[in-house]
Amino acid sequence: MTLPRRLPRVAALTAAAALTLALSACSAGGFTDARDAAPVGTAAGAAAGTTTVPTGGLGTGVTAVGTVVTTDGFTVYRFANDRTTPSASTCLGECAAKWPPVKGDGQPALQGIPTGLVGTVGRPDGTQQLTLNGWPLYRYAGDTRPGEAKGEGVGGTWAAMGANGTPAAAGPAASPATAPDSQPAGFGAAAHHGTGT
Repeated sequence: MTLPRRLPRVAALTAAAALTLALSACSAGGFTDARDAAPVGTAAGAAAGTTTVPTGGLGTGVTAVGTVVTTDGFTVYRFANDRTTPSASTCLGECAAKWPPVKGDGQPALQGIPTGLVGTVGRPDGTQQLTLNGWPLYRYAGDTRPGEAKGEGVGGTWAAMGANGTPAAAGPAASPATAPDSQPAGFGAAAHHGTGT
């Protein structure tokens, strides 16, 4: 009569294996492998001068230059002509069609980004744009696949972002006034600091 004793054990092992598989599937998405993500935007949107940019999260990932990516793996940039104190976006109109803002309503999910560096800034159209170390964040419409960084250095004013809010090529120096929290945020952690306009 060892069969009844084995049945609960087999059921428990099967349940554990299913849970492990489910958790593995969850962690395999998002920021860990940007190569499988779908491109952002549509031909109709591009023709109309708008690009759909997913919202709700930032993470660290490997791209050609930068280390900060959107939830679907696209490189995130900053514009040297923007202001950080207070945060203000100067990329509007045609500029915003080529460099869509990374919008964020509510609290963004973060992975590997210090929570104290992430915030939002109001845009003239009433939407909120994510900021990192005060810098408004953008995508480049010319990046058609996750991991590309074709916007790096464009016009001498665009730079891919590092996780601490400085240009990825510039290194890790963060402003002492906005030093990162001691612990980076994990995926799903919330941050919403400062909403300058």
